[in-house]
Amino acid sequence: MGRLRGMVLLLLALIGPAAAQPPADPRWIVFQCAPSDAEVFLQNPGLDPIRLGRAHVPVAVDPRWLQEGSRLLFRRDGWRDGVVELRPTVGDRFPDPPARLEPLPDPASRLAQLGYYLARPVSWLGIAAGAGLGLWLWRSRGRRRSDLEKRRQELAVGLPRDPLSGSSLGGYLLLERLASGGTSTVYRALPELTLEAGDEVAVKVMDRALGAEPAYRLRWKREVEICSRLCHPNLVRIHAAAEEDGLLFLVMERLTGSTLEDRIVPEGLPWQEALATMLPAFDALALAHRHGVVHRDIKPQNFFITREGCLKLLDFGVARGEEQTQATATGVAVGSPTYMAPEQVNGSFGPHSDQYALGIVLYELLTGSPPFTQADPVELALVRTRKPAPPLRGRKPDLPPSVESAIMRMLARLPAKRYATMEEARDALGSCIQGL
Repeated sequence: MGRLRGMVLLLLALIGPAAAQPPADPRWIVFQCAPSDAEVFLQNPGLDPIRLGRAHVPVAVDPRWLQEGSRLLFRRDGWRDGVVELRPTVGDRFPDPPARLEPLPDPASRLAQLGYYLARPVSWLGIAAGAGLGLWLWRSRGRRRSDLEKRRQELAVGLPRDPLSGSSLGGYLLLERLASGGTSTVYRALPELTLEAGDEVAVKVMDRALGAEPAYRLRWKREVEICSRLCHPNLVRIHAAAEEDGLLFLVMERLTGSTLEDRIVPEGLPWQEALATMLPAFDALALAHRHGVVHRDIKPQNFFITREGCLKLLDFGVARGEEQTQATATGVAVGSPTYMAPEQVNGSFGPHSDQYALGIVLYELLTGSPPFTQADPVELALVRTRKPAPPLRGRKPDLPPSVESAIMRMLARLPAKRYATMEEARDALGSCIQGL
């Protein structure tokens, strides 16, 4: 009775004011909603809702129903009712975008929602597709594991005898040894997730016994910290650093080429080639100095030239901050005696110390040997504090005076006599090339 009464009152409300008007042609409207099978009702103020039909099914609507104040009501078990205001100007599809009902959280509503989704063919297609994809991924992973194990066995064939070659460290498969020093060994390595040749890296493994010493661990942590702060095309990139099974290691970019030491020849390099090779080192050290870092161990072995001709500065393991002007508490000198600045003999250092060492490297590239060649390390360290370096043109007569002047200034015994910065030294030598 209530519904019938509502219909009568609605008709009276709509027809009464327009009794003198001829009947309007109905409009076919598709009422849009999600979920798509919601029931659609017409609701007017003070009247019970009247069912019009189902969402997404064309409904014949008298245009006179589309009056201000009328509303559409969308209902579906499992969802909260949705209400949309009607307008006289609605289109053939309304509302656009479709109304979206809010799912109810109670268990019965959840069950109704599940039934709705399972009744849709597209849901079963999605489930089937998901199951197929899961099966494919499972089989692919199995094949991938098999392929990786086969690749790993292939890589292990012919590896030299080495305690770590062929073992895993930090997610990397260590292959042959690339270089070895007193404190660390560098291996060619591949990430175990791919074992692809294009993903090669170099893994620098620190000596296990030394790694247990606090002072050595501090040096390792310092190198990691410094390299993470410095980003420059002429500095070797550090990808990761970690400790595993008591081994400290760095994962670095893989460089192919040779060290600067391999470029040194008895007669020396042409001065243009030597300067062009070393000028990028000035930029790399200038960046380090701007960040308050002094390398302290500049030497040919710590420069690497890639196959593409790019110079890379290596090994910041003994680097220190500029604010620490003493190398150690006891004043022990740190660095390689052949390339140490006079002030380093007494344990002091600064950016000027790197400049002096780089001057020694340039001297050696140009002449085939460093300016001081004493066999005894103590005498070698002390002689530079007493004597200036022999003039460059005495060993390389074709060297332009401007080049000799710039390098000899870098080799001044007193730091104050050298260039104020690496940038200034680079500009002085760079102008010699530009002046050709």
